[in-house]
Amino acid sequence: MGDRGKRLFVAIDLPDTLKDSLLDAQKQIMGLHAAEGKYPKPEHLHLTLKFLGNVEENIVSQVMDRLSQIRFKPFELSLGQIGQFPHVIWAGISGDWLEKLAQEIEAALSDLLPASEHPFHPHITLMRVTRCKDTEKFIEALKHVAMAKESFPVVDFALYNSELTRNGPIHTVIKRFSA
Repeated sequence: MGDRGKRLFVAIDLPDTLKDSLLDAQKQIMGLHAAEGKYPKPEHLHLTLKFLGNVEENIVSQVMDRLSQIRFKPFELSLGQIGQFPHVIWAGISGDWLEKLAQEIEAALSDLLPASEHPFHPHITLMRVTRCKDTEKFIEALKHVAMAKESFPVVDFALYNSELTRNGPIHTVIKRFSA
């Protein structure tokens, strides 16, 4: 059995006040009783800029070197609307430099790792749906989930290791990259 390396992703951490708003939205979604699913714990709420997948140990230092060369100025992000992908309920997020930062990360790692499978769509996962009684009714009910329109500054991003365990993932910061 070969070494699978580390399961990595690049993300922006969220301030506790924003996590409180997201947890409130999660409670509202739970209260709809229209779907069952898994809800990320507060410490797992983050904004993924790029999921790297399993990265061989000998490439991790190169990934860190490339990420450390990215230059950006601090910028603001704002919480947006609730939305959904198939099986995922999320909070949208926007900001002037967010797309640019994601593109810079993608470009910096383009010759080391495969390109992202999906176009960048900034979001924070609130729920992974495992079973839904009435999809149309659930989607309609989601429109009434209230979420505070909050903003927060971004001064860094981080490279994370995500270890999958029986009790859920364990996310550990490998390195932070400051503006």
